Amino acid sequence: MSLDRVTSIYTIPNKDILITISESNIKVWDLEYDECIKNMNEHNSAIVYISQSPSDLEQVMTIGQSFEFKTWNYVTGAVSTSQDIELNKDKKQLKNLNVVCCDVHKEMAFIALNTNEICVYSVKENKMLFSFISYNGNTSF
Repeated sequence: MSLDRVTSIYTIPNKDILITISESNIKVWDLEYDECIKNMNEHNSAIVYISQSPSDLEQVMTIGQSFEFKTWNYVTGAVSTSQDIELNKDKKQLKNLNVVCCDVHKEMAFIALNTNEICVYSVKENKMLFSFISYNGNTSF
């Protein structure tokens, strides 16, 4: 898989700024001048989520496939928060897990794992609150 392939795009509301994700790399583009103004590569795995922070509009939140949560200043490129997402799993369990997709709403992350488990995680407290299986293969309509 090429590291140059864009896997996600995020636009900053009311700004001529575009953010592209290529695996674990984040590029910030100034659309007025058609140029890359920041190139950040702090994640150890593919980024599966990006969104603007509701508390600071110059910050974006990212979540990596291997349970990394980061908050970035897209203007300066500085990482302001970096933490591992704690899922209350032992190392043997974590070895075979990764984040497939997620969403963050009001400091709560809803994280879908490759095992069909959905984890509800408090970003503020850095802890998993609960989890459930979203699909067990037994469906009937």
